[in-house]
Amino acid sequence: MKQKHTYNQWNLDLFEGFYESNLFNSDTEYYLTESMNEDSQSEERVEYEIKDFHAFCKDVSEKATSLLEPDSDEILSDFEFLELDSPRFYNFRTDRLVISCMVDVPKLRNYAFKTNRKAFESYLKDNFTSYDGFISFVPNNIQEFKEWMKGEQRAIDCLIEFYLLNTIDLDHYHYELCDYANECVYRYAEQV
Repeated sequence: MKQKHTYNQWNLDLFEGFYESNLFNSDTEYYLTESMNEDSQSEERVEYEIKDFHAFCKDVSEKATSLLEPDSDEILSDFEFLELDSPRFYNFRTDRLVISCMVDVPKLRNYAFKTNRKAFESYLKDNFTSYDGFISFVPNNIQEFKEWMKGEQRAIDCLIEFYLLNTIDLDHYHYELCDYANECVYRYAEQV
């Protein structure tokens, strides 16, 4: 039985944010200006920029959300973009998607703990093992993860993340999303 869940994405393979990424970086507006002037009939050079950056980010984030939603899936469905969680400073992390979805938690647990146990064990170890400069608050093995999961909503996010990383075609996803972001750059461009 599916239940509503607010999924907070964190893995950069699923969404890389808008800080010096393929979706937007310090050269985006420079190349926008170059392209627009190249296509122009005028001899006079005109500068362009994205006037409504918030709307641009929202548009691209909504597309990212729709591309992440699995097709006719028993475990996850009904993805809806809620917000873009942007940090005050980009020193330690970047933008994250916040998505409302329907999730069948028992089937999701079965997917991670039984059907793909070895892969999930590797995922935990690779992503949640503490090292110099990083302290993990998520257990890095299945036994401790199951115990931690009992009172932790973040555990569902980890399971969803693992599921998405293993079921979507990441190359196709990134190609589609970057292509869409590039289209949006032109849609939101205005002369300075």
